[in-house]
Amino acid sequence: MLHVCRFNRKSAAFHENTSGSMESKSNTEDHIAPTTDGLSDSLAVSSFNCYRVAKTGCMVLIWVSMGLYCLVLGPTLIDLIHHLHVNYEELSHAALVRCIGIIIGSFAGGFLCDKFNHHVDFILATALFLLAGSTAAIPWAPGLVVLGLCFFGQGLSHGSLSAGGNAMVIAMWDDKAAAPLQAVHMGFGLGALGAPLIAGPFLSHCTNNTNGTLHPHDGYLSPSAGYQRYDSDVHCSETHIQYTYGIIGGICLLTSVIFYVFYIHSRIVHLDLSPRSRDCREEKHVKDIVNPASCAQGNKVLGIQLLGLLFLFMVGDVCKAGATNNYMFTIAVNEMHFTKPTAIIFNTTLYATIAVGRLIGIVFAKFVRLDILLILGVLLNVGAQTGIYLSLNWSFVYFWVLSCLYATVDSPMIPLCIAWADKYLDVTGCVMSLMDFGISMGDLTGTLAAGHLYEHYGGRAVLLLTTGSAGFCVLVTVTMQLIGCINGKKASRQESRSVIAENYEHDESDERTPLIN
Repeated sequence: MLHVCRFNRKSAAFHENTSGSMESKSNTEDHIAPTTDGLSDSLAVSSFNCYRVAKTGCMVLIWVSMGLYCLVLGPTLIDLIHHLHVNYEELSHAALVRCIGIIIGSFAGGFLCDKFNHHVDFILATALFLLAGSTAAIPWAPGLVVLGLCFFGQGLSHGSLSAGGNAMVIAMWDDKAAAPLQAVHMGFGLGALGAPLIAGPFLSHCTNNTNGTLHPHDGYLSPSAGYQRYDSDVHCSETHIQYTYGIIGGICLLTSVIFYVFYIHSRIVHLDLSPRSRDCREEKHVKDIVNPASCAQGNKVLGIQLLGLLFLFMVGDVCKAGATNNYMFTIAVNEMHFTKPTAIIFNTTLYATIAVGRLIGIVFAKFVRLDILLILGVLLNVGAQTGIYLSLNWSFVYFWVLSCLYATVDSPMIPLCIAWADKYLDVTGCVMSLMDFGISMGDLTGTLAAGHLYEHYGGRAVLLLTTGSAGFCVLVTVTMQLIGCINGKKASRQESRSVIAENYEHDESDERTPLIN
């Protein structure tokens, strides 16, 4: 029987929970040193590897849930605005509360996961439970205040899930975390793919009363006049998006149950895979947790520089991605004159390429240097966004293809950035909280700006915003790479400090050695 455990980042220790406390540490390739009772070391290592693979597979479900709730807003936006009797700008103001929730959730979740590291599964399960209720309640909101509370609940859950989930994946896989991170984040693409498929059957449809044919605009939403119909002979069916949001809430609830089971199981067998700092201390003071030097091997200036740049990168990338994901469906209907069924197909292919991009990221992260992937990704993002803007003057085919190209190259960017950061910093729960704060600020900026721009200037202005955000990410990425090259990766910095410490100890021992004639 394996009595395990506490998993510690960089060095995994299996503690035997008996009256005689035993602890074994190792720096093997997989950072595992099990203490067993009648069980071979190889079997213990194999059991641990199977467990973390299974745990990572279930972490994918968290990102599937987040992909569903985040990107269902795009295909349901027209119906939701009509159903709740609001306009774009009003809905964007309500959605701002979600960004505030992400900010609070990311800091609170990251701190709690660092402080109460034996209960991360419980924190994740509770956040998923809150996400389920908040999502299912959105179409039933009687007004903007209640709608804002629903968005706030979503944001609070999202921040906690992202901070705790990413930190746990990095803690489990350590230096091999790049591919698992891409795999976990691929779940977001799978959720994004499922969102329009779930929404499609429940959207309203418009037909011409005279001949029963589908109306060309199928419920056109004017940027300046709100929801309107062009023809008095057009009849539109009632929307049933309540079922869409209810189904997604149910998926979140089932995922919550899975992580409650993980938590109960870990309490029964005394198993604990939790994000831990590398110093192996059982208790950490708040000052140590929030100090930038603690994640940069004592280099406070480097910690502040890289954390600030990572924050700015997340702001720029999510500002672009949020505005694009939420408004591409509406731009396709209003600017490119797609019917809703055609726009659903467009959204489905767009979100499918998000999953494809994450899959490509898994492969490339194993064979290509992360700094090269990051630079190439931001440059392709600028090109794709520029092409989407220009395609409004061309054929819908160019618009469709370039949108899918953008989704493919943009989808791996956040996990790539997290994996890149792990090469230079210790990515703890609080580091993830800061990056999630950047994500929430990018979502806030993109939502507010895109809603205002679309309401008053139309889809072209939104695409100009996304192109500018992509250019901003290029500047931030180049600066990050330069600072990283100047200071070196954390492994080389740790090795240098070890050599200095050894030389110092050697010099002291020489001074203490008596001279014998």
